[in-house]
Amino acid sequence: MSPFDSTIDPGQFAPPFPPVNTALPQGEGAGLRPLAPATLAPGHEPWARHWVDRMLARLLDAEQTISDQRDRIAYLESITMTDELTGLLNRRGVMNHLERELDAARRNRSSTGVLIMIDLDRFKEINDVHGHLAGDAYLREIGRFLRGRVRTQDVVGRLGGDEFVVLLTRAPARAGLDRARAITEDGNAATMVWHGVTLPLRFSAGAAAYDGSRSAEQVLEAADCRLYRNKARRCAAVSVRSAA
Repeated sequence: MSPFDSTIDPGQFAPPFPPVNTALPQGEGAGLRPLAPATLAPGHEPWARHWVDRMLARLLDAEQTISDQRDRIAYLESITMTDELTGLLNRRGVMNHLERELDAARRNRSSTGVLIMIDLDRFKEINDVHGHLAGDAYLREIGRFLRGRVRTQDVVGRLGGDEFVVLLTRAPARAGLDRARAITEDGNAATMVWHGVTLPLRFSAGAAAYDGSRSAEQVLEAADCRLYRNKARRCAAVSVRSAA
């Protein structure tokens, strides 16, 4: 016998799917009778059930993997839009929300809102006198205060440094501006305690209503101009009281 001769078992090359009885009815009128359902050849039922179970398990694993990847992507996106110190939205997150609000306002004229720019007063003194840990605690307290003064649908963020922003969404202009004034008054009457020392919360604010007719940059600029106009008046008032 040649060394290349061998006995081949046809069974080892069985197709991946078991043979199926798909014979069509024959004879006169065969086309009028319903086809019999396809059936597995005898002896293949356990193999088929095992194959189906394996495929279902793989599908479930793939679905779980996709779900895990979506959760991971959502987590990474939240990191890129969150201020690490305060847990508020950062500049990128605020701008993302503002752009969406302006898009909604352009589609629906009744979808208006108010943006409030906030800048802390004399924040450098907190760091200089009480240290940077006190300054960090002060920033977090400002964030907690602002979140406690708005609705769930509103947006609070920290643009950076000692600048914050509040986005009052789906708010009529007059009601939103009144709310901005109340937030400023309440904030400047609040305090926090750091190692037994009471520190007043002090900030200036400027608000601008939006209705979709301006860009995000224009809305921010309008609120920023009002902020620094109000800040100049507050500084002048403080100087007058100090001189007296």
